[in-house]
Amino acid sequence: MHFIHYARVSTKDQSDRGSYEIQITNAKKFCHDEGILLDKEDIFIDKGKHGWDLNSKEFKRMQDALDTRDGIIIEHTDRFFRGDPADPTTIIDALNLYRAIFKKGKIVYSIYDKRELKMETLMDVLMLTVKVYGDSERIVVDKKKQRDGIKRRIENAGTWGPKIKKLNERQYRELRAKGFTKTTCAKFLGMSAVTLNRRLHELQIDDFEEFKTKKETIVK
Repeated sequence: MHFIHYARVSTKDQSDRGSYEIQITNAKKFCHDEGILLDKEDIFIDKGKHGWDLNSKEFKRMQDALDTRDGIIIEHTDRFFRGDPADPTTIIDALNLYRAIFKKGKIVYSIYDKRELKMETLMDVLMLTVKVYGDSERIVVDKKKQRDGIKRRIENAGTWGPKIKKLNERQYRELRAKGFTKTTCAKFLGMSAVTLNRRLHELQIDDFEEFKTKKETIVK
């Protein structure tokens, strides 16, 4: 049997890291193990592509070459995704592309799934792919939240709570000098009276004595 291989990398960074080389290596190993012929000229690479493009010269060459070969090897079903897997049109476009290949009597083998793809099972595979993408996005978001939490813990001197509200000492002293109660000052400063007392304690401000002295000065 004579196959072709289509490799695609989404970004220049992936290309620099050799992602397409890994895809090609995996395809060659599969062909070697299965006794399938894969010529150098039958390997097609789209670099820096977010999704397959009908106007891509490499994609057109791949389709033309497939007409004279028995099948195609891809790393994963998402190699034929045109965009965001969460977009329903992405799945429809991919299914139509696979259907066109199957109608020609060609074989599609996914290295990731370790099996030959059939039209009757392809929908399940693609939906699973979408789920995997969704899980990956969730993991990325969770990791970001975790990093933000660690950063906040550092900023909060070892606590996991929301970012600590700092006391504007100058503004507080001005309010107190005008005769406002601590409760009123707390409202002006956007914090609870308990939090205000905690901040005063942390700053070692003996507010009662200080205020008492100011009142005595005013009385005099």
